[in-house]
Amino acid sequence: MIKKIFLIFVSFVIIGLIVLSCFTEVLDLVKYRRITSYLPIIVALFLIIGIILLFAKKSSIILYLSLLFVILLIMSNVISNQIIDSQYQNVFKSGVKIGNALEWYYKDNQHYPYDLAELVPNYIDEIPNADTIWSSSDFSYGLIDNGNKYSLSYEAYEYNGVGWLQKE
Repeated sequence: MIKKIFLIFVSFVIIGLIVLSCFTEVLDLVKYRRITSYLPIIVALFLIIGIILLFAKKSSIILYLSLLFVILLIMSNVISNQIIDSQYQNVFKSGVKIGNALEWYYKDNQHYPYDLAELVPNYIDEIPNADTIWSSSDFSYGLIDNGNKYSLSYEAYEYNGVGWLQKE
């Protein structure tokens, strides 16, 4: 009986830590960093509930709660990965529009612009914004080789004129 109680208690602690990790990842992704400070309290409450249920001989409820937490963990990871992938794809599409506008500018002027603002409105309607739910950074642009080449990047990725590559 004591082994069973100990096993259930340890399982509940592990599930609580997994849930804490899961919520921290998702909430950081959505920029609710203040809420993450409450997560240890939430885990402690779940542990207390688990202990109460354990002493009330309701171990089956603990197993169902554990299953629910595992399902929520898997779902939150899948959803957060889909959000990240979707937003990166949108940023990369915007970057390709900028790259195309840069190439058109180069064909007309034999050099790349000093600033992306020079592309508006003749080559692109507006400079796309690269905001995501985890970052508010914009594209980084700079001239290389006296304006004969350029560097366009976003976070850890760089545009090479054809597609986006991860920086080394």
